[in-house]
Amino acid sequence: MKINLRDNEHFKIYGTDTLEGPFHRFNEKEIIKVSSVSANVAYLAKNSAGIYALFSTNSTIIKVSVKLDQPPNMVNMSPIGQCGVDIYLFDEKKKEYQMVGVGKPQLNEVFYEDRLITFNESSMRKFILYLPLYSSAQEVFLEFSENAVVKPYCHNNDKRIIFYGTSILQGGCVSRPGLLYSSIITRELGMPILNFGFSGSALLEKEVAEIIAKRPSQKLFIIDVVANARLVLKERLEPFIKEYRKYQKKTPIIITNRIPFAFDKFDKDLKEELLRLDDYMAKVASQQENVYFVDVYRMFKNNVSEITCDTIHLNDYGAYQFAGIMMEIMKKHL
Repeated sequence: MKINLRDNEHFKIYGTDTLEGPFHRFNEKEIIKVSSVSANVAYLAKNSAGIYALFSTNSTIIKVSVKLDQPPNMVNMSPIGQCGVDIYLFDEKKKEYQMVGVGKPQLNEVFYEDRLITFNESSMRKFILYLPLYSSAQEVFLEFSENAVVKPYCHNNDKRIIFYGTSILQGGCVSRPGLLYSSIITRELGMPILNFGFSGSALLEKEVAEIIAKRPSQKLFIIDVVANARLVLKERLEPFIKEYRKYQKKTPIIITNRIPFAFDKFDKDLKEELLRLDDYMAKVASQQENVYFVDVYRMFKNNVSEITCDTIHLNDYGAYQFAGIMMEIMKKHL
């Protein structure tokens, strides 16, 4: 029994407000709108980063088939992280999600099929399926045992956390989709998250602020753009927040500095510039209601040189550290 992941009678999709077609983070009108100011954001908004499905089933087998817009082609990410899927099972005894299967893409191919998991006996179980981080999932089908029950389930809290940021937020360079730090947070807090990480392109355009602000049911908005917007931050941050506030009057906003990069300690001028930007962001936050600046840079305590895969982008170890740091911050505002 093969079912399209877009079938809302069987699956609940989170991480996007698009209701049909490819699993994009912006809809077609929004992509056209943002393309006038950033072709990169227009392209990256089609990547499926942070999009996931909740469902329960008594099937003894789950298989996946995925059609992508491009094959794996990145040097600093695994093919599974860029184009694969992974699936988590909710352990009823431990009350936690555990990764139990991976859909592995084929090199040089835009279509793949894989068996995610097999069970010896039928029992209703809850699952999360995470979609690719740096590719657009054009179509996704899941295959189950004949006559299996497959039904959606929902988060208990429908208020959403919104992240806007860089390639680090989009998932560079974790080994698989479920290790995206916003997805780790979703599993821990049980709250839906919209991930608007745009690799190399988080440049605080007002058009992006408007698109994000129009998303309903926002509980918290987090801005983490320094790694991309360092040179335009003082010019664009306040207009970006002003545009967002036109539609989200009271939603708390957290502005963060960036994570530590491996080479920071060797560049005195850069360190001084980053400190000046910290002071600027703190001042902006202090002058506005319900806006907060948080210094995440100095919350990394252990093995800082080991948190990235390439001196900049988080590896799996770094993603777990950062998820813990962000949850500590977020819980004060939820």
